[in-house]
Amino acid sequence: MVKKERFGKRYYYFILSAILIVVVVALAILFTQKPENLIGHNINTYNSFVSSLLLSNWVNNSIFVYTGINNSEIGLYGQPFISDIMAGKFGLLNDQLYFLGGSTKKVTLNLNNEIILTRSNSTDLISTPFESNSIIIEQNSTSQDSFLFQLKGKNAYSIENNTVIVGNNPKLYIYSPHSVFNVSANVNYTSITINNKGDMYLIISFSPVNKINVSSLIVSNSAYIKKWLDRSNNISLNGSFLTQYYTSLLLIKDNQNPITGEFAASPSPIYLYAWVRDGSFAAMSLQDAGHINSAEKYWSWMDSMQQTDGTWYTRYNFWTSAPDTSYGIPEYDSIGLFQIGVSSLYNLTHNSTLIMQFLPAINRSLQWEESNINKSKILPQDLSIWEDVLAYNFWTQAMDFIGMKDSAALFNSFNKNSSEINYFAGILNNTIENDFYNGSFYAEYVTPSELYINGTGQLVFTPTMIADSSSILPIAFGLIPLNSVQAKNDVTAMISSLDIEGGLARFTGDTYHYTLSLHDSSGPMPPWIITTLFLAYYDEKDGNYTGAFNLMKWSIQHSQNFLLPEAIDPNHGNPLQTTSPLTWSSAMYVITALNYK
Repeated sequence: MVKKERFGKRYYYFILSAILIVVVVALAILFTQKPENLIGHNINTYNSFVSSLLLSNWVNNSIFVYTGINNSEIGLYGQPFISDIMAGKFGLLNDQLYFLGGSTKKVTLNLNNEIILTRSNSTDLISTPFESNSIIIEQNSTSQDSFLFQLKGKNAYSIENNTVIVGNNPKLYIYSPHSVFNVSANVNYTSITINNKGDMYLIISFSPVNKINVSSLIVSNSAYIKKWLDRSNNISLNGSFLTQYYTSLLLIKDNQNPITGEFAASPSPIYLYAWVRDGSFAAMSLQDAGHINSAEKYWSWMDSMQQTDGTWYTRYNFWTSAPDTSYGIPEYDSIGLFQIGVSSLYNLTHNSTLIMQFLPAINRSLQWEESNINKSKILPQDLSIWEDVLAYNFWTQAMDFIGMKDSAALFNSFNKNSSEINYFAGILNNTIENDFYNGSFYAEYVTPSELYINGTGQLVFTPTMIADSSSILPIAFGLIPLNSVQAKNDVTAMISSLDIEGGLARFTGDTYHYTLSLHDSSGPMPPWIITTLFLAYYDEKDGNYTGAFNLMKWSIQHSQNFLLPEAIDPNHGNPLQTTSPLTWSSAMYVITALNYK
């Protein structure tokens, strides 16, 4: 009996120990797994939709689509329409296609690179198939619906086999079987109304439509888009994170001028320009994702736009590449970003022939930097990333320093002497470290003053106490070691000062979307997607993948059906409509998602 009792206790302790071991192992697995293994990947995006998109065949045609989601703050309202039709060698046409049916309820950019408008009486699918000269609208309607196509001026036309042939240079073919056409022309417009009911499709083409098989064209386009996305470098995320990655890549590619290579900052009319800074990040995201040809096209465009002194204008006309000589001058961060982007392209491809074509432009940019550093130990004042104050801005100084260091490494790869680059980069770095760091963080900018010693004037700088989250990305890009006191202090200060409902505002007191310009925010300091993802990218570099995961998740939750806006309302959490979607937001997501290990 005694032995039996002892055996029972031993058995009890054995079972208890086994249970404890299982619990401990389970907890160990729980806390060592990455978040994606713990959290469901289907994330609800914000229940609002974008007002405008660009769509391209990625070769020679592009269109602007107003989706029908009202954005009266910037003058977009009423029924959906298509305009700004880029027709290859014919350039930009002043023609519009209006959707005359019900109101838009939902907008989607699907992974076949098609825009879907869900309207009160129909569903419309808009595509510009790869390498085709056509715009295709497929419609399923529950009631009579109409389209109105308008061309400027009085144009000759004919109607043959369900096709209106109109205009000259280019000649347009408007085809819709089982529809009724009404054409009228006066000195101002030629108007073509297309009436239909039920399922239909409409083709606007620059080549005869009798050569077009719509079904096969749509199928082949879907196959090509899938193949292009499949060629993208893989990310270590799935579900909604992967959908966001693919959607972001499509948006970036659609926002690239298919002929010349520059990127629109946004399809929103107020941002429908090619900012060099935003475009540089778009190109870097595409080359990081494995789409080298698309990135090379942008760097070649930027190379062709460089001024003789080694600098660039701030922004250019998206359609014509003409510089906007009246806007935001000067901004000098583009110099460093060109150097960073081309150096990164070489590191990804090791294609010496490809990179050699950019070395003259890099040399001109280095000469500009070295000349100014030699004069003042700092680069000239500019408007920099936020375009809010003409000053010696940290972002510009830091990005150009990183660009110089990357250029020196590139020179070394080509067995070129980099000692002069390193010398002047060292002077600039000393200025950044001695004058911009205020003891807690890197100031948004420094203010200059003239100090006289023994009758000799000397320029001295005083850092502001304005917290600016743009300081995080240069740190993550390698400005200083991530484990340095300055890096830790800066990021901690940014989170403490600028965290708004889980995202990061640009800087303290930011009123841009509130009272300064756009008036679509309910309060100051709305969190921005790019600044939030600056922190996510820093977290990844610092090994904090849980932090990065949560910030990417926050960004997706505040997207408009996977289309990332510029900023989020600080009180209500809705995407701010005036500048959505933003190309840089998508580019920053792609860069961050690819860096997630």
